[in-house]
Formats: sequence, structure tokens, C-alpha cells
Amino acid sequence: MNSDSFNSVSGSINLDRCSRSAVDEPLAGTAPQAQGWLLLESPHSWPRDAVATLVPSSIQSWAKDFDYSILLIRQGPRVKTLAASKHRYWISDPEGPVICGSRGEFDQIPNLEGSQPSRPLLIVCTNGKRDQCCAIEGISLIRSIRSTLRPDLQDQVWEGTHLGGHRFAPTALYLPGNLTLGRLSSSAAIGLLERGEIASSFIRGRTHLSPCWQLLSAQVDNFDQISWDTDNSSCNETTHIHRGVIDGKSVEFVLSRGPDKPRLKSCGASPVNRMTCTLRGPIHAH
Repeated sequence: MNSDSFNSVSGSINLDRCSRSAVDEPLAGTAPQAQGWLLLESPHSWPRDAVATLVPSSIQSWAKDFDYSILLIRQGPRVKTLAASKHRYWISDPEGPVICGSRGEFDQIPNLEGSQPSRPLLIVCTNGKRDQCCAIEGISLIRSIRSTLRPDLQDQVWEGTHLGGHRFAPTALYLPGNLTLGRLSSSAAIGLLERGEIASSFIRGRTHLSPCWQLLSAQVDNFDQISWDTDNSSCNETTHIHRGVIDGKSVEFVLSRGPDKPRLKSCGASPVNRMTCTLRGPIHAH
């Protein structure tokens, strides 16, 4: 099947794919915002608004209290996995490992007392009923990864529901660390899973950070080693400076905010303007 002829949203031909219109849009600073993530294993077919439709309101409310976003995940028919009747879940916060556990029923709220540390996870958005780019690009990426990834790492790769940012498909979430990725290649994904390394060109940002801090964390070397002056920084001004100290030296990073050109947010949608944050420099150290 020619991928251009596939539109899982409407079933009609749609050559105006959002991921094609956004090829020059910067990735850094575009991650959705959430303090953490709740992943629920769901091997069945997913509707367009999968979480809102399939996840009980009690679990949605529980996750909201912790500022967790919810994803439904599955490994697909080609992967041997534990019985879905175990109703497995995974939780990721900004710090610490991913934890996992199981529930007796799908509508039960996770019992964290019975959770255990989990290996890292890579969740690729394949929710084609939400956007055709996620189906075409996401499924293609999953297949490519599985064809070359080491057998002992196969259970770390999952399909997921809507992550946001269809125009950056294939999009993915890597846990731990709440790291979202875009335009992800198979070789980059395998490098991340095997060595824990990823080039900044694939990074959208960490979801527990604001857009400007997402940009800095993706593009500034030694971001985690810098002691940031968060009390005197703001992303509200058109031009703003973020300051910090590393190895006894003060550093400054100049950023600017402004409207980007109109772009398709989703396939079949009208172009919209969005604000972007750009690292302009110069970078001072003294």
C-alpha cells in the first residue's frame, strides 16, 4: 500500500500531510507538558481519542492529581509479551527509574506499594485514528527498530496513543527522564536503547520543563551540571536571559520568543500560528 494513499482518520486520500509541512520547524521546545506519565497496557484497537474514551474517569482524575499524562501502550501481535489480563502499568517522574506493576482489573487505580523498577521504555506514537502521520511514520519506525534491535531489548519498544506533535512524526517518548523525541530514525532509536545516547537534533524536550527550559536542556551542553538562577528568570518577555554557574564560572543564555509562520498542526487541519522560543546567544562565560 502506498503510504500517501492512506488516511486512517477519514479513509480518504490526503497528500497534505502535516509532517511534510513541518520539516523545517525546530523541534526543541515543542514537547507536551506533564510532570510525569502513566502508561496503561491496552493491546486492543484504539479510537481517535483513546484515553478519554477507554480510560475510566477515576484513573484520569487520579493521574490529574499528580499532573501525569496518560498513554495507552501495546507491543503488537509480533511480540511475545505477558498476558494482557495482568493489566500492567508504568509510571515515570522527572527523577528516579520507571516503576511498573499490575492491577486486578483495568479500571483499578495503580497500587504503588506493589510496584517494581522497570527497564527504560521507548513509546512510539502509532495512533493513526488521531493522525495519519503517526500511523504511516510511527508504524514504519517500529518495524524498522524491531528488525535490527537486539532480542534482549525488544520488550522495551512499545506502540503508544496520542503523544502530541503529529507534525514531527515519528514522535516518541523515552522513559525515564520524560524525554520526547521527533523525526526519530531507527538508528537513533537503537542507539538510545543500546547506549542511552541521542543526538540533540531529535530532542523536543523533557515534559516536566517549560518550553524555554526544554530548549535549553536540549541545546546547552552540560545543562544538568549548571546551577541555574531560576528565581530571576522568566520566559514571558520577547527577549530574556537565563543565567547559571558551572565550574565557578557564570554563564548567560539569551533566548527570544516570537510567532512562527503558520503551520499545519494536524493532517487536514487549518494552518495555525504558534509561539516559538529560540536560543539566540551570545553565550557568555566569566
